[in-house]
Amino acid sequence: MSTKIQKDISPKNKIDTSSIYQFALNCTDDFVWLWNLESNLLTVYGQSDKILILNPQSPSLTMESWALRIHPDDQAVIKQKTVLLIKGEITQLTQDYRFKNPDEQWVWLNSQAKVFDHHPNGQAKNIIGFIHFIDRQKNLENKLKQSNQLFNNAFEGTYDTLWNWDVQTDAIEVSDNWKSSIGLPLKTTLSVQHHWVPIIHPDDLKTTQKTVFNFLKSK
Repeated sequence: MSTKIQKDISPKNKIDTSSIYQFALNCTDDFVWLWNLESNLLTVYGQSDKILILNPQSPSLTMESWALRIHPDDQAVIKQKTVLLIKGEITQLTQDYRFKNPDEQWVWLNSQAKVFDHHPNGQAKNIIGFIHFIDRQKNLENKLKQSNQLFNNAFEGTYDTLWNWDVQTDAIEVSDNWKSSIGLPLKTTLSVQHHWVPIIHPDDLKTTQKTVFNFLKSK
């Protein structure tokens, strides 16, 4: 016995793909924008209320009003990449930047954009972009950097050291405070054989070598 599956492609069963895309966008915090270069209007599709207050009946704004809400420190790179995209010198714009939301707070966005279509003469007509909220990710990255900096500052105030030995090359990385404590320049590239072994006390050398050998053998 065989089962035959037939697809009904009659007009009554056709699905409006634009509705699917809009529904999918509404399921996320992300949104899509379309920038018409002639009218200079930016039309937004999806959940943009986190960073914009728009009229639902006319979800458009000028590019200038959008750009004014970009953080001053990020405006130059965005403008430069946008010009390159319009000229066709790059095929895609990808950039993280800060944007002022309706609560006057800076939030991190990731923007990706491409030229959507062109005029007959080859000039860009519309640019389409995708906005992804990365505020939580950026905040976690900043907290991690702060934690690392606090650890490094605390560690540098001691005579302890961290080290990382590449067994294959014999290169060993150590904390700067250890290099300073034995009078080595901070940029010195160290090796166990030439820098570490010579400063081990002769009475401890054989025991240390045996311990290291047994450890490596077990691995």
